[in-house]
Order: sequence, then C-alpha cells, then structure tokens
Amino acid sequence: GSLGAGTDPERLTIDGIESIKIAGRYHMAFDIPGNDELSGVPSWKTLAGLLINVMLGKKLGTNAILKPLFCYGPHIVLNGQMKLNFVDYNAAKILALKEIVDCPIWPGEPIAFMTQTEDRVQSANATSYHAALAASLDVDAITIASTDEAYSRGPISISSRIDSIRAVTDAFRFMGNAGFSPTSEMQIFKDQLIEKITETLRAVAQAENLPDAINKGFLGNAEDGAYPGKFGKGTVTLAGI
Repeated sequence: GSLGAGTDPERLTIDGIESIKIAGRYHMAFDIPGNDELSGVPSWKTLAGLLINVMLGKKLGTNAILKPLFCYGPHIVLNGQMKLNFVDYNAAKILALKEIVDCPIWPGEPIAFMTQTEDRVQSANATSYHAALAASLDVDAITIASTDEAYSRGPISISSRIDSIRAVTDAFRFMGNAGFSPTSEMQIFKDQLIEKITETLRAVAQAENLPDAINKGFLGNAEDGAYPGKFGKGTVTLAGI
C-alpha cells in the first residue's frame, strides 16, 4: 500500500488501523497481500510486514489472513533462489510463516505471478503447478488469475477464466493426496527467512513508529526497489495539536 509509490506511510497507517477496527467491529478477518515483492523487496521484509499486520489485528480485536506471494520476483531473479526450481523457495515461505505464527495462509495475488507468459496454455500450466504446490503445503486457500489477467491489463474473457479453473482442477485431481518433495535447499531457505524476518522486526521495533520504519527503509528501501508513497502526505495531524 505504500512501498510501491502509493499512499504516504502516515496516511496508510491511520487508514489501515481504522480499516482493521471496522473489520473487528463486524467480526471479520482482513487479508494482507505481500505485493511488495513485485517491486523487488526481499521476501523476508515483505513477510515481516505481514506479521506486523497480524499483531495489529490482534491488538485491535480481529484476525489477519496472510497472503504471501508465489512469484518470481525481481529479488529472487537477481539472487537465484529459484535458479534450480520454483518449489523450494515458495515452500520455505509458507513453512517459515507456519513456524512463526498460527493464522490462515492464502497465497496470492495471484499465485505464479511473473512466471506466466502471453501463451494461454503456458499461463494455465504455471497457475496449475503453483496451485498443486500450495495444496501440498496445506494452505487454507489460493488466489488464481485467468490466463489473460496474468499478463494483460486488458479485458478478461470467460474462456481465459475457464482455462485457469480447468487447469487447477486437473492439477488437484492429478496430485490427489500426494505432494511435492522439496530438496534440502528448502530447509536452508526456511531457516534464512526466519532469521532475516527476526532481524527485520527487531530493526522496525527500534524505529519511532511504523511510518518512521517504512520511511527509513526497514521494510524495503530504494535499493530494493521500494519507494514510500506520497498520496495523502501531510493530511495526518496529532489530536490536540
């Protein structure tokens, strides 16, 4: 909401807290997509941000739904976490979160982001592979895209929605109660993620407040590809000031 040059961190924090309060008032959960990764933010900083929202939800009387990305993001491309396969690192994200917190996990947004191409068959296949992996990791739900939505900002057709739904249906039937078997690299990735998530949260805890932590780059800096937004800047004032 902020790191992709969107809303000003102070404005985002105030609006976000109010939104969470509204969700709690009506006994609703709220979801938190980890889309910062698409800008190049490392997975551990994005996951740390999701966990901050989990605790905000707990303090404000409602529950969060985590939405980590199953994506081939810029940081992953540059650093080679998926050089050998797409299974280990995606699995490591889910299992790291499960080790840290007990709450629903709903990969998105959509799964397979940045692995699809304009070829509808390839796009459907990529979605189905990631859906099967998500199922084998026992997540609570997934978000999928139609085969044209996956790469295009244009209109979404019924046939392209059917492409993805049929592909995922067939993948689930093919896998049944079987599952993927990650390599030993997955455990290494998981341990690294937990360590770096912890380091990130400790750095954030040293900041004056959450907007300060965002502006200082603790949850993603310019080198990562994160640029705190400016929309709404200057619209937050302290009560009584």
